Amino acid sequence: MAAKKAKLQEQFSEDAAKEGGSHSNAGSSIFQGVAIFVNGYTVPSADSLRRMMMLHGGVYHHYQTDKTTHIIASNLPNCKMKQLRTLKVVKPSWIVDSVREGRLLDYRHYLLYTSKAQARLNFGVGEVESSELVQVTKTSGENSNAASVSTTDVAERKQSLNATEPDFLSEFYSHSRLHHISTMGALFKQYVTQLREQSDGRFPGQERLQEWGRRSNSSYNVSSEKVIMHIDMDCFFVSVGLRDRPHLRGLPLAVTHAKGNATPAQQRKGVDRAFEMNYYRQKAELDTVPTMDETDSLSEIASCSYEARKCGVKNGMFLGTALKLCPNLKTIPYDFEGYKQVSHCLYNTVAAFTLDIEAVSCDEMFVDCTDVLQRSCTSPMQFASFLRHEIEDKTGCTASAGFGSNRLQARLATKKAKPNGQFHLEPSSVSVFMRDIVVEDLPGVGRNLASRLHTMGVRTCSDLQHFIQSQLQKEFGAKTGNALYGHCRGEDNQALNFGHQRKSVSAEVNYGIRFTNQEEAVVFIKQLAGEVSSRLRKVKLKGRCITLKLMVRAKEAPIETAKFLGHGVCDQVTRSSTLATAVADQDIIAREVLSILRQLPVRPSDLRGIGIQVTRLESDSMGNKFLDSFLIRGTRGGQEVGSSTAAQEESYPQSTVQATNEGSSLQSRATAHQAESSTVVQQEGCTSETGHAAKPQSQLMPHELCDLDEEVLAALPEDIRQEVLQTYRPNSSSQVQRDVVVTNLKSPTTEQVDTSLCSSMTADEVRALVKEWVSCEDMPQSCDVRMLADYLERQIASRNIDDMYIVVKCLYRYVNKKNSSVWQDAYQTIIKKVQDTMLVVYGATLKLQDSFKHDV
Repeated sequence: MAAKKAKLQEQFSEDAAKEGGSHSNAGSSIFQGVAIFVNGYTVPSADSLRRMMMLHGGVYHHYQTDKTTHIIASNLPNCKMKQLRTLKVVKPSWIVDSVREGRLLDYRHYLLYTSKAQARLNFGVGEVESSELVQVTKTSGENSNAASVSTTDVAERKQSLNATEPDFLSEFYSHSRLHHISTMGALFKQYVTQLREQSDGRFPGQERLQEWGRRSNSSYNVSSEKVIMHIDMDCFFVSVGLRDRPHLRGLPLAVTHAKGNATPAQQRKGVDRAFEMNYYRQKAELDTVPTMDETDSLSEIASCSYEARKCGVKNGMFLGTALKLCPNLKTIPYDFEGYKQVSHCLYNTVAAFTLDIEAVSCDEMFVDCTDVLQRSCTSPMQFASFLRHEIEDKTGCTASAGFGSNRLQARLATKKAKPNGQFHLEPSSVSVFMRDIVVEDLPGVGRNLASRLHTMGVRTCSDLQHFIQSQLQKEFGAKTGNALYGHCRGEDNQALNFGHQRKSVSAEVNYGIRFTNQEEAVVFIKQLAGEVSSRLRKVKLKGRCITLKLMVRAKEAPIETAKFLGHGVCDQVTRSSTLATAVADQDIIAREVLSILRQLPVRPSDLRGIGIQVTRLESDSMGNKFLDSFLIRGTRGGQEVGSSTAAQEESYPQSTVQATNEGSSLQSRATAHQAESSTVVQQEGCTSETGHAAKPQSQLMPHELCDLDEEVLAALPEDIRQEVLQTYRPNSSSQVQRDVVVTNLKSPTTEQVDTSLCSSMTADEVRALVKEWVSCEDMPQSCDVRMLADYLERQIASRNIDDMYIVVKCLYRYVNKKNSSVWQDAYQTIIKKVQDTMLVVYGATLKLQDSFKHDV
């Protein structure tokens, strides 16, 4: 069914492209960002509506999906209305009238039923009267007076759920802006990876760019220098919200949950706002804004328009403070589905030109444009104009773009280009450009580091350039000192990361946490563990390190927080537990987290935030099931010796790799090969007194203790360990014979394994390891580099120059493809050791590749 939907959507896109080409004078973008599904009989017909959407920039869905923005219907039975109560169900006349007017009309005037379930979802609110629903529908898009709050809002706040309610988590995550922002960032990083995997190598955007260049007679001398583009949508949340509210363009706007300040009648008992405000001032969050009153809203502004910024309003500011700076500030609600829709369109548009994309967030990315510019023979500014025009046509939102030789220069160029502009920081202008950049704009410079720099008299990069590298290293440490020294000169060696790899999976809640007893906390933690488990399974990962994060009410903090059901002033508590094997099971995660919680002297009533994080991730397909991680899966009973040996050869190296906790990737792969070789050799050498080959362990001792990995067994909980020991109780009659077999077949422990590439490995086997190592790892570990260098040096000493040369060529090829300065440095380190050994053994060096086509 999914394939059918995708095919129908593809056909619509193709038909729309053909129609756009043959009716250039009739096409428009009235319905840009609108996706409709026609439900039932309508006038005009569904085919007519489909054609209207095709000619005017919209999308027509043959089946309703989560990307459908509007349901078009003339009449619906009550049962269907209940099913669609959370969606926008509008009359077909909305489409017709919008085309007639030449602009997108307000859909709210065309709602099919205004008295039934057309209001937006309210957090934790039950059903309200029909008249209230109509009122919410009319006012959900804007507020005529930012300082007023409707009675419905008061009812919402009083009836909001807390963490003791069974449906709290689903309600919380459906309304949490931070949750949506973070998940969208991870979503589009994964989306780029999927696009790269599914790509057929064709880029239609490049073809359109080349055709545009020919029509405009543009000529540009193509340079071989690397060009990085940073593209960022302008006031993203505001821009998406303005698509349905064109009458608010040009006004100071802010996207936030609240609509304005509270009234004195809405103040809650026990609130000590002055205490929290003093705390925030100490954190330097409110040092430049007026003092907040008791009724000022503490809702945070996620995004504000440039008109609002001119008045001093900033992202992340409290709404109450913003209203003092800008009394005419208008607020609009979040539109998470709209953000996802526009983000998909943004990434698809850029992916039509190249897949050398590093996703940063739902509205921001880095792009390596070197290949695109060379193929199309266009300049960075020409490409930016063409791309930004396409993005605005397709999304109805503007974007700014910056170009530079590295990611730092590109990001700073975008900052200069905003809003709705573009800028190319050419290499010849970098030194002059960087002088006036304030240090706060440099990556990694936060409030604390900026404060330390200010005490040194450093405000701009020009000031910072007066310090030599050793001074900065001494003051801030080697890593930060080197970064500051390079960044203030426009230097950035960090390559773009085209392969996204998750480092952690977590779920955190810092709103509505109000427990009265331990049982309520336990129930909620089990639910939160289920959310983490669901997210792990969704991305097909599992992890070995489980971390519990708690926000505990500070001793001096009042019980009632200034923000309703907020966390207030808290102390942060973090504890972790590392497991022997990676898990994604809800019960195991909950058990570990509850075990940690019981060891902490924290009262449930003082909890204000709870989070569970899983790290040290690995693919869900790696390893075996729980018991298989410490059982040697030899064939049991009367099976043939050959099949048993094959089973051990297949499973044994895997167990060895899993038992190595801290080994690097190349070490693990080399260890696995050694364990496999060791198993085969030992089995061949194990003979009985009569000279015949001894039976494999699985035939001599089925179901016995020698089948167990003692290290994993020792790490098991006592009850499980006793159960396993009872099942695998030793048999005294075969004790002597068992000892002989165990001695011969026992796997080498982590300490016994020689962490070097096995001398018995062929050059092809080492090449396979090198390929997997470079392809799978983001950066090389120093122990891996030493290991490979030692192997190559041994080959030289053994006069195996051909094998050594084959491995070096293989390493160069994959490092060159990796296009990473870190990997190139590792390659140079290995080559230096190889050439030094060549001088000692042969008195001469080899002619080896020591430069790369695209130096990072």
